[in-house]
Amino acid sequence: MRVFLVIGWRAVLGLRLGARRDGEHVLGWRLDRSSDYRVVLRQDSWLITAANVVEVDDASVGWTTSVHYRRPLARLVWALVLPAHSLTIPWRLRRAARARQGM
Repeated sequence: MRVFLVIGWRAVLGLRLGARRDGEHVLGWRLDRSSDYRVVLRQDSWLITAANVVEVDDASVGWTTSVHYRRPLARLVWALVLPAHSLTIPWRLRRAARARQGM
């Protein structure tokens, strides 16, 4: 799944990912802000600027993705990517929840 995501981010969306294994990035996304309960990841390309905000509490996890179109083509590209994004995020969150329950 990670390979699929990274290829999509780079090849389709043109995101300029950073290092995948350091304290300033998560899977190449720049760690913009974080607290005990909130993480904001940002990334840019010639096409879009995107942000993923993940918020957690004792009972739930919320994930918000915002996309700023930098070029007219971005609307079409994001429309093509959105179905995969809308399936992938809930699937990954359910997997993380199951893994956490098994701890």
